[in-house]
Amino acid sequence: MSISNRKPGDKREAPSEPLKRSIAGCLRAIARKPDLEVAFASDRPALMGDKARLPEPARKLNSQDVAVIRGHADSMALRLACHDAATHRRLAPEGQA
Repeated sequence: MSISNRKPGDKREAPSEPLKRSIAGCLRAIARKPDLEVAFASDRPALMGDKARLPEPARKLNSQDVAVIRGHADSMALRLACHDAATHRRLAPEGQA
């Protein structure tokens, strides 16, 4: 007999939902932006303002898939937390070379 907090008739949660919640929470915490909108989609990963789009986890996850998604999330979070556009412009190389 298994014990669950689900109420009878409630839909069962997809296996990837806890992973999505934890990755989204880590992204928001590292970026220090609790209002950051995190979405998972089959499109390319992207960061646009206060919206982050990450790859949708596969149905059968393996450790490499999780590492790739987490890597994208960490990269976005660190960019939000540490990137300074003024310093970037000041130190960027000039010209095409």
